[in-house]
Amino acid sequence: MEKHEAAMAVAESFEMIAPVREDVVESVETEDSQHQVDQIVARLEQLDLLDKRVRKVAEEQEFVDRVVNGIKKADFKLLKH
Repeated sequence: MEKHEAAMAVAESFEMIAPVREDVVESVETEDSQHQVDQIVARLEQLDLLDKRVRKVAEEQEFVDRVVNGIKKADFKLLKH
């Protein structure tokens, strides 16, 4: 048996398994989750930390975590008043 034939035989016996964690997908798709993501993206764009071509964080910085936590604190303060 040739190498490529052996690889084909192994590939044919491989079977894909469907994902079973639908709850994870559902929680990401909720309106509240999307709103939070939109707020974070908007803040990163304001700080010019988002690469607009590929929509990823331009630089890895500890500051990004502070921005995300800052948004959460700001939202909490608004709820208290």
